[in-house]
Amino acid sequence: MSVGDARLDLFAKCGPPSLQEAEPVVTTGTSNGNLGLLIERWTYNFGTERFVQIVSLQGGKVIAIERGSYGYALPEPPKDAPRNAISIPRARCVPDAFRIGDRTFDVLAKCGEPVSRDLRQGHTVTEIWTYDFGQRSFVRFLEFEVGKLARINTGNYGYSR
Repeated sequence: MSVGDARLDLFAKCGPPSLQEAEPVVTTGTSNGNLGLLIERWTYNFGTERFVQIVSLQGGKVIAIERGSYGYALPEPPKDAPRNAISIPRARCVPDAFRIGDRTFDVLAKCGEPVSRDLRQGHTVTEIWTYDFGQRSFVRFLEFEVGKLARINTGNYGYSR
């Protein structure tokens, strides 16, 4: 893959991404509340022996390619997990597993899906992920900007069992 490739070329060369994200680009003077074009980030996990590749697309074309950390072997969900149970999912990592600058894909690989994902628009678009570590640990709110961890905030004690 290379800068300038079309989305179809990227898909044909690399297949579906491990993680696909979209983020509006904040601009001034647009008629839709300061949101401009959409940038997509496709993250490819090629396994533990190769580097993760983060591909940015805009307008259906590859505009940037970044190399991340070595890839991950993602665990399968437990086979005995109840299908219809209503519970708050517990993070599968420790509360201090996060580092400023971590990419969204790295956090997902280490800690699993967050309890929730929220968007906040200010000068930049911030995605806030919430992780619950159980009733004896504090909740963590991770703030991502442009796919990288910018801030970590601590909440009250968690709820998961």
